[in-house]
Amino acid sequence: MFYQEGLPELALISLDKEPMLTLYRFGMGYLMIDEKKNQSFTLGIRLILLTSLMAFLTPDYRLVVSEFVVFFLQNLIIKTYRDKFTICESYLLASFLLDYFKFKGVEMFEYLARIVLLLTVVSIFIIHLMNKIKSRQFAFWGTFMLLLKINFFVIKFLLEARGDSIAKLAGEIMTPNFGKYFFTQLFLTLLIIPIQYFNGPKIIQRKLFHFQIVLILYTGLQINLLYTQLALATFIWLFLVTECLRQCYLNEIYACQWLTVRLLQYCDDRDNAQLIKTHFYLIMGVSHSVFYSNNPLSGAIVLGIGDSFAAIVGSQIGRIKIKWTKKTLEGSVAFFLSCMLFEYVVNDQIRFIYIIPAIIEAVTYQ
Repeated sequence: MFYQEGLPELALISLDKEPMLTLYRFGMGYLMIDEKKNQSFTLGIRLILLTSLMAFLTPDYRLVVSEFVVFFLQNLIIKTYRDKFTICESYLLASFLLDYFKFKGVEMFEYLARIVLLLTVVSIFIIHLMNKIKSRQFAFWGTFMLLLKINFFVIKFLLEARGDSIAKLAGEIMTPNFGKYFFTQLFLTLLIIPIQYFNGPKIIQRKLFHFQIVLILYTGLQINLLYTQLALATFIWLFLVTECLRQCYLNEIYACQWLTVRLLQYCDDRDNAQLIKTHFYLIMGVSHSVFYSNNPLSGAIVLGIGDSFAAIVGSQIGRIKIKWTKKTLEGSVAFFLSCMLFEYVVNDQIRFIYIIPAIIEAVTYQ
């Protein structure tokens, strides 16, 4: 359980310069492990007591509330999906969702990206509420229409509340710069077609999709950062909402069954028909740095370049196994060197900091 649940990674990301926050995360993590092991899945008085103690010892109540919400969301994810997510995965997913709530946009496209991220969480709750309806066809099509209406009217209302409008948004979309962005990204997206017909090893085919994401993201950032943020927010909404609909109506709706067959062709043993998480892991991983980092391409470099070369080199020519994991020394070296080289090519910088994700990838189970 220690490695399979990603506990080394969880311990690493729990570290903080504030000692009390680190202790709080470790305490919460221990209680989550205990609850998952005992299959109780209740928030529990212990979590509330630990949070109360943290609030007493820490004057920044917003930090306490933020951390408690993360663990509350983590508990819901574990409860809803049981054995589908590891403890580390559920914590990171909950953290990402809360981060998206915190994202604040100033420009219209940046603000619209924030609205879409907020609507992602709202849409997921709507899907699970509508899933309780017994008539499955009515539930599916009712959910589909409800999502369209709620998302459109919320976007319209919030844009108008800040002095913008759908008409102004349409005017921005009709500009030559946005047209250049849209058609460039559309062309790069269509590269998915030849990748589907790649006849080599499956691991290489899967990583070609990662390289495609890097190319799309790099090109988009060169044209316009704000457009890229909105595009990523839209795809996060699309991937998460589609996955929720697919798993809720897998046995009743033909489109969900067809989509499952198509997606599983490109997945590994960590995915199954009940939950396919590879695609939204990738999009959320590469997008996080675009919203929050001074180096917006760092997520794509680590996941799209480093992880891909590590997997390809490790699976094809890797010989020296790293203890406790399936990884190889050759793959880890490829991770570090590929990140360094790509960073130098696109940013003209050499960053040895990529040794850290390379080591984490090498010695952990995830």
